[in-house]
Amino acid sequence: MTDTTSRERLPARRPSATHVIRWAGSDDQPTEFAVTVGFYLDGRPGEVFAASSGKVGSAMRTLLDDSCVAISIALQNGVTPEALAHSMGRTPISRTETQPASIIGAIAEGLMQGPGVEKAEAAPR
Repeated sequence: MTDTTSRERLPARRPSATHVIRWAGSDDQPTEFAVTVGFYLDGRPGEVFAASSGKVGSAMRTLLDDSCVAISIALQNGVTPEALAHSMGRTPISRTETQPASIIGAIAEGLMQGPGVEKAEAAPR
């Protein structure tokens, strides 16, 4: 089988920024995650790492780690943060506002908004 993708690897030394993403989740209990984004030299995001207070090996921690790997691979294969965010599910919280339905959606939305954003919460859609 031949690999026809054109993955763009990040440079060994690259800028990064860490910020907090807040996600309400299905139980409406906000959870905060520290998200570190590694950037290409031209400013595009190319990798994502997240830290939570969850135990290593827990289902949530594993889901968070795997979500970051999937987002990073998508970014390195040319998927834009906007395409990621707009393809994720959303949950209504009022008649006019929605929020990301999953933590992966919250991370993607945070990438779309840029590294200076401190949280990804409800946003009109």
